[in-house]
Amino acid sequence: MTIQFPPNMTLDEKKAHARITAKKYYDEHRDRVRELGRTWREKNREKILAQSRERRKEYRARVLQALGGKCASCGISDERVLQIDHVNGGGNKEYKREGNHDYSYYRRILEKNCEGYQLLCANCNWIKRYENGEWK
Repeated sequence: MTIQFPPNMTLDEKKAHARITAKKYYDEHRDRVRELGRTWREKNREKILAQSRERRKEYRARVLQALGGKCASCGISDERVLQIDHVNGGGNKEYKREGNHDYSYYRRILEKNCEGYQLLCANCNWIKRYENGEWK
């Protein structure tokens, strides 16, 4: 579908006009648009999952780098065992409140400038949880 713009429109006006036109089209053809989207997602399921996995890996790598890339307790840097830890606990509450959907968890950490988070290896994380009673 090509959108016809009135003459002498600025770029911002064209964008606003395009949004209004697209919304109008969606409102008039909601079922068809939804069915096309559903069909496309079913047909491209593997592609979508692969892109999602890659995006998650990229965000995780950025968070690990921002947090120093090694366990804050013992210094191990094997990213297979590194876990993101809430310095003052509260990870379960955050998970219940905000969820942990795909890469959005890592994006939220980056948006907070990693404040309140640290990297711990799996062993050090469990030791901390046990000593602080976070495992209950």
